Amino acid sequence: MGDRFETYGRWIVHRRAWVSVLLFAMTVLACFGIGQRLQGAPPVDFTPQAMFMGEGGMWDRLQGYEDEFGVEDNTVVLLVEGDVGTPTGMALLHALHQAAVPVRGVERVDSLVNASIADRDEAGMIVVTEAFDLNEPTLSRAAADPFLVPMLINKDQTAASIQIHLRDDLQQISDLAPAVNAVVESVHSVEIPDGFRLHTTGIPFVRAEVVDLMIEDELFFFPLIAVVFLFTIVILFRRFWLGLAPLVGVLFATIWAMGVILSTGAVLNILSVLAPTLILVIGVADGIHLTARYREELSHDQDQAAAMGRTLRHMTLACFLTTFTTAAGFASLLVADTKVIRDFGGQVAAGVMVTYIAVIMVVPTLLAWLPVSRVGHPKETAEHAIYDKISSFVKRRPRQILVMSIVVTSVVGWLGRSVQTDSALLEMYREGHPTWEAVHAAEDAIGGLVPMFIHFSGDEGQMLEPEILQKTALLEEHLHQSKLVGWSMSSAGWVQHFHGLLTGEDGWP
Repeated sequence: MGDRFETYGRWIVHRRAWVSVLLFAMTVLACFGIGQRLQGAPPVDFTPQAMFMGEGGMWDRLQGYEDEFGVEDNTVVLLVEGDVGTPTGMALLHALHQAAVPVRGVERVDSLVNASIADRDEAGMIVVTEAFDLNEPTLSRAAADPFLVPMLINKDQTAASIQIHLRDDLQQISDLAPAVNAVVESVHSVEIPDGFRLHTTGIPFVRAEVVDLMIEDELFFFPLIAVVFLFTIVILFRRFWLGLAPLVGVLFATIWAMGVILSTGAVLNILSVLAPTLILVIGVADGIHLTARYREELSHDQDQAAAMGRTLRHMTLACFLTTFTTAAGFASLLVADTKVIRDFGGQVAAGVMVTYIAVIMVVPTLLAWLPVSRVGHPKETAEHAIYDKISSFVKRRPRQILVMSIVVTSVVGWLGRSVQTDSALLEMYREGHPTWEAVHAAEDAIGGLVPMFIHFSGDEGQMLEPEILQKTALLEEHLHQSKLVGWSMSSAGWVQHFHGLLTGEDGWP
């Protein structure tokens, strides 16, 4: 294989013009594939369930729940802060509700505007009346109803919510984001009076916004890292054009890798959106190795073809082994239970291997175009006396270094024994961001946005048996003792409430 690699290196130098045309064509093809996927919605998605589940018991239970009761995380929430019990506040709620109803993708809208209140008349019959009447400018009855507080209004009437339920089939970000954006555009066309504040939040809104934030971060950090690498490599080699070769090579490689990944129909998630930056960071090392070895070989005889041949003879397999082990490490994530981790591992592993092929082709071609005088000599590499001191110290005290390493590792492992994993809805946001403020306002006013469902199953009619209802009520009371629970609703609460309306007494039927 060494002879073949050396022949390949000589061939690149002698046929660099044709190779350059081939590389340009392959890059254009990759850009075309990326461009096709970027048309419409970005190929990036963030699904909260995917962060924790894949296939298996938990995922199957969620799918069964959604099949029976509907999707629970497709609700955009409008939170209105202000004196909502006044005529001005009620008019604002009505205008926002009506603005959301006709938006394409909206299945239904729930708010005080279409809410009902069950009450008891003098004859002991249940009477259902509307909770909202513009001709009667008060929300006092709604603020006293146990099933409207705090989900739609808080007790002191300083905040109210509008729950905009999107269609259940709007799950992919390409379908969800346009609906969310249409809702936001429609409701924000309503003029907000002085003294009132409108927050837009909810899981669909956060999903769409997080995707935008991920793309913005990638567009910011990728060029920033590329510039940092450029300065580092140029300082290392003390030659601008020589330092530019490995960086340009890995930039080409990143385009190829993303072209392959996106052309296969892959959708980037909250982890794999980092793939371009990871590919850049991992791939640039091979480019630097090739460049450094080429300069060493060229210093022997000044023969470009021979130097490139010897470089690829020695470096092609070595770079392959380092790249393959890196790709294998990411590919090992394919056995993970969580889909988001599996996709991340597979996409990055594929991207790393494509990057290796690109670097082996692009970097030698770029170096072949450099005149020998522009390459310089290995002695020009940035050096410092501290390197020699470290090398000497390692040679003299290998055992002591190993012992200290084991001790430090043990101490750090002991200190980190209590570290726990955690994930929060707001971890993508900085403090003070509008969505950060909206979620915290929702927690204070309507008990929060993130629902947890406890799903009972049994025989037909069993859920309405008195013993089951009473135990359900006990469980609900127990949950309310937790500070994490803002409010709850259950079949037990409804049955007990209507029993009280019918009999005028507390207790159970």
